[in-house]
Amino acid sequence: MSTSASMLAGLRTVRTALQSRWEQLAPRERFGLGALGLLLGVWLLWAVALQPSLQTLRDSSANRAQLAQQMQHIRALQAQAQSLQQHGTLTRQEALQRLRQLTQTADTGFQLNQNNNQVTIQVTAVPAAALANWLTQARLQAQALPIEVHLSRATQEGSATWDGRIVLRLSEHGPRH
Repeated sequence: MSTSASMLAGLRTVRTALQSRWEQLAPRERFGLGALGLLLGVWLLWAVALQPSLQTLRDSSANRAQLAQQMQHIRALQAQAQSLQQHGTLTRQEALQRLRQLTQTADTGFQLNQNNNQVTIQVTAVPAAALANWLTQARLQAQALPIEVHLSRATQEGSATWDGRIVLRLSEHGPRH
């Protein structure tokens, strides 16, 4: 006899024994076990099908808000990329001139040093917001990319500032045509 055939025979034996036991129960016991089985089935339906779906429905408005925020950020990045594409590539001299203007108009704490194809910016006691704004403007206006950053955080008069140096790579393109 094969394994599946013996398994089927064993299941039939168990089924017959359970059916015999069921028939021996009083009608009241049968009703109680049937009600218990029905409650177990309802609970199983709730736990497997309904509750996860309702939880997903409850979370959907928060998820939509988060996705809307992410989409807004993506659109801002897209607009920034399109703006950069429209402006075209700057020559090294144009990029250097814009970087000098940014450094001169920024709060004190930025000092520009030019070395061949790179520009080193010495940062001294610059607040984080000013540094972040300056880096954004250097990227957008001068098309300068940071290639090396060495910064340390300092506390001056109760507020955090940054000291260090930033090495930027300027555009390597020649004159625009």
